[in-house]
Amino acid sequence: MQRKARAARWARTSNIKSGVTATLTNSGYEVESASDGDEAFRLYRKRGPYDLVLTDRHHPGMDGLDLAAAIRQENPMQAIAFFTADVHSEPVYAFRRKFQDIPVLLKGAVQASHLLKFVEAAIGAAKSQR
Repeated sequence: MQRKARAARWARTSNIKSGVTATLTNSGYEVESASDGDEAFRLYRKRGPYDLVLTDRHHPGMDGLDLAAAIRQENPMQAIAFFTADVHSEPVYAFRRKFQDIPVLLKGAVQASHLLKFVEAAIGAAKSQR
C-alpha cells in the first residue's frame, strides 16, 4: 500500500492510541507515537515536520495545548489537530482563539470513517494554506 501521509499521533490513554494508530495504519498512513507531551516534542524536533500532528488535549508533562504551541513556534506551518473531550473549557477556548486553523475532534465513540475524514480534511486544509 502506498504511503498516504506521515502522521504523528500522541494520546494519553492506550486504547485511544492503539485504536487511532490501527485506523490510520490500516488506511495507509505512516504513524509515529510518543507516550507523553515532552517525548512528543522531542520526537517532533528530531523527526518532524509531519503531514499532521494529531494530539490529545491532556498528557502527562507538556499537555496538548502547550505541545501545539511549542511545535508552532518551531514550525508555524505544521498541521495540527486535536482530540479532546473538554471543548468547552476556557483553556481550549483561548487556544482556539490563538490557533483558529487547528481542528478539534470530540473524542469518545469516534468511528474509523469519521476519524479518517477528520484527518484527511486537516491535512488537506493545511496543504491549501501553504
